[in-house]
Amino acid sequence: MGVPSIRVSSVRRLDIHEFLIAPDEPGRAVLIPLVATGSVEEGEDAFVAADHKIHSPGGSGAKELEALSRIIDALNERFGLNLGPEHRVTIEHIRSALDQDAGLDVSARVNRRENVRLTFDPKVEDKIQDIVNTNFELYKRITDDADFGQALKDFLFDDYMERHRGAEELLKLQESKTLEFKSSLRWNLKEDCKDDKHVTQAALKTIAAFLNTEGGDLLIGVDDDRKVLGIEHDRLENDDKFMRHLVQAVRNGLGDRAGTCIDPKTQIVKGKTVCLVSCQQSSEPTYLRSSSPPHPDHQYGLLW
Repeated sequence: MGVPSIRVSSVRRLDIHEFLIAPDEPGRAVLIPLVATGSVEEGEDAFVAADHKIHSPGGSGAKELEALSRIIDALNERFGLNLGPEHRVTIEHIRSALDQDAGLDVSARVNRRENVRLTFDPKVEDKIQDIVNTNFELYKRITDDADFGQALKDFLFDDYMERHRGAEELLKLQESKTLEFKSSLRWNLKEDCKDDKHVTQAALKTIAAFLNTEGGDLLIGVDDDRKVLGIEHDRLENDDKFMRHLVQAVRNGLGDRAGTCIDPKTQIVKGKTVCLVSCQQSSEPTYLRSSSPPHPDHQYGLLW
């Protein structure tokens, strides 16, 4: 059997070696050349192998592709599948259709996460119904395999929430089972000293709780009264070092898989930098490592 291929039209003087796949219309993908040499005249048709490396350039488009790739990779890994370009395009169209829903966007910005989910679920069900004629294979898998269908909806919800609200919207809400505020990541503000044992562990416990339930948002640099303090109190040299410290703390304390379930980003609120850590529900239990045995009733499943 030959290597599967996708037609590329109107390429000017390029032999394509790397490309990204982008949606064009329902059921159809276009390839955007990224690394190329040689010549293909404009107006000619060229064929490139569909299993070439997908390369993500910098910029917002790259972030969109990265998010979509995470969803595809997670589904493939969990269910032993090999979802291909046509499924990628279909899922991207579902994402785009959800993005265009103004009512859903308003709900995401003003409601608690658990209440947004009540609005989101029927919306995504409608979008899934829309793909029955363009990708019946994926539609049938979603509807026939309840676990797969629920996993896809969960991934789409987490992805949507990450993109449709930020720190300013969250500061208007009270803390809940899906939203918490932490003054700092590692610095004890009362004692004015670094305190990884208590301060960092408190943040990791919150992340573990979100991963083990339905996901959630952690805002670092905001106190319990929703006063913006900023992450500068953690005394790391810059935002990049703060982010690296956070990611490493999660991997060390919760494991590598937990690191793939969080999406931290810094944002400016009231002239100060805060860190929003969006957490998606983990497909496996998340354990917080500790130097002492856990209490029997502790919900986080500590390892020691």
